[in-house]
Amino acid sequence: MAAVGPNFKTPDAPKVTGYLAEPAPPQAGTDAQHYVAGMDIHGQWWTLFHSTALNELVQQSLKSNPTLQAAQATLREANENVAAQRGTLSPRSRRAMTSVAIATRPVRCSRH
Repeated sequence: MAAVGPNFKTPDAPKVTGYLAEPAPPQAGTDAQHYVAGMDIHGQWWTLFHSTALNELVQQSLKSNPTLQAAQATLREANENVAAQRGTLSPRSRRAMTSVAIATRPVRCSRH
């Protein structure tokens, strides 16, 4: 780990206008994907994959979570369910189980 002095100044970000120094060469004879700088992305971008399964999944998600707050609540609920399920996989203490078994064992009285 390098140490920096009190006069350290974060360098400016490089001045770039794109991902590559030069445009990527075209690939002849293929339907390769391409990037068009400044092009607007379709609002329903997932439909560009022409996947019925993906379209149905997105539609189900939008129907079940009509607002951002509803989607966030669903994610919180899913995370809590995962955490609860992980708890069932943790090792349990035999001592704790034994004390519960002893505490709940019926007491028998015998008369002599």
